[in-house]
Amino acid sequence: MPAKVDPKWETHYADRYVYFGNQVLKVARPHRADVKVAYYAYNASQDAPEKMRPDAASVIGLVPTSFTYADIVSYVDSWKEAGAEHFFYRPNRHHYYRSPYLPTGQEEHFFKIFQYLVSQGTLGFDYDAPAASPGGFDWFERYILQHAMQDPSKPFAHWEDHFFQAHGAAKDDVKAYYRFWREEVWNKRLEPNIETIVAKGRYFNFGRGLVRNLNDYYRSEDFDAAERFVAAAETCPTEGPQRSLVKDLRVAHDHARLFFEAVAHKSKANTEALVAYRKAHGYPLYTWSEQYFGDVTGVEKLLGPEKVER
Repeated sequence: MPAKVDPKWETHYADRYVYFGNQVLKVARPHRADVKVAYYAYNASQDAPEKMRPDAASVIGLVPTSFTYADIVSYVDSWKEAGAEHFFYRPNRHHYYRSPYLPTGQEEHFFKIFQYLVSQGTLGFDYDAPAASPGGFDWFERYILQHAMQDPSKPFAHWEDHFFQAHGAAKDDVKAYYRFWREEVWNKRLEPNIETIVAKGRYFNFGRGLVRNLNDYYRSEDFDAAERFVAAAETCPTEGPQRSLVKDLRVAHDHARLFFEAVAHKSKANTEALVAYRKAHGYPLYTWSEQYFGDVTGVEKLLGPEKVER
């Protein structure tokens, strides 16, 4: 891997994969002239080869581990300079950046990366990741990317409006809620510190680095400020599915606040409040990501390992 990440983690092997792919094509062409070979530039083979050049019939699945816009541009450019003519994009980013119970505001950042990849001629996208979490905030981002893949010509604002129109009369207030987190938290605190957060999370895991250092990037006042948009949405004349979506936002927002307090201001009372809310609203008591990050909410410590859901 690149020295700036962890030079001891794995060794560069892209030249071996490119050589092997080229040999497969050499053997296959006498049997079919239009043959192609596809392989992933993944982990130890992530970085572009230094000596070998991919045959023009190679299709490279680019699997980056760094997700600043500048790093993605540099990554794609490095493979093109090495001779790659065809590629598709297959990040583990949805896993590395998984913070389902916190509004992070990262939607437009990754949409811009999507747009860049389209401009560079990607053949397609393979977003390897868990689905959006019930009661979480990642539905908006998933919706944006899934629709943008169907029509990449539309700007972010188009799909943003497309998503929030389902909230009926409350659409502007709900959109303002998500924009608050994007403009005040992601743009000002998270995006400028991606590399620092990832380094703290280790092995490219932004979500773990964020949650384990939540006090550095979120404040209780953020939830107070965002509350006004939820409260305004609740006063709008909605009914049926629109009203249900507004109620879902209320539950998700209140849960995010309790999650933050349990992680950032650790106390038995804060953990008990989170557990009680989860029981009342059908959330898992001890989510997979919290287990993976190390009982960050204190739920396992409170309930005991034999009582938590796994």
